[in-house]
Amino acid sequence: MSFLGSMGETMRCYALYRNEKLREYGLVGHQYLYVKLVCREPGLTQEKVAKELTFDKSSVARQLASLEEKGYVRRERNPKDKRVHFVYPTEKAMAVMPRLEALTVEYIALIGQDLTSVERKLLDELTEKTNRRAKEAVLEL
Repeated sequence: MSFLGSMGETMRCYALYRNEKLREYGLVGHQYLYVKLVCREPGLTQEKVAKELTFDKSSVARQLASLEEKGYVRRERNPKDKRVHFVYPTEKAMAVMPRLEALTVEYIALIGQDLTSVERKLLDELTEKTNRRAKEAVLEL
């Protein structure tokens, strides 16, 4: 299997794992990423959320609307520019944040249990390097 195929399959497995573990919270798909980002950086604009997570603006708007309905975020319009929305976490989001952080650590430990510390470090470095280039390629479109 190619490098990209292996990465894709690993991420699909993580999605299944994560969805099962987060079912009780009503978080599906990539919604956990939105909650984590907004908890770490309250007051981001929707546009900045899209850029940070590398999702298109319309998908971000839909996901944030869903998270708002579920009580995880609140959006406020910029009084100076009605097209701009600021996104803030709710108490519900802040309360689930430790579980989201733990889930990531748990999964990394699970899939990396057969790797040595040197292999883990190398994998992190190589993945970061390819991720950086992938983001650059998207920004060049």
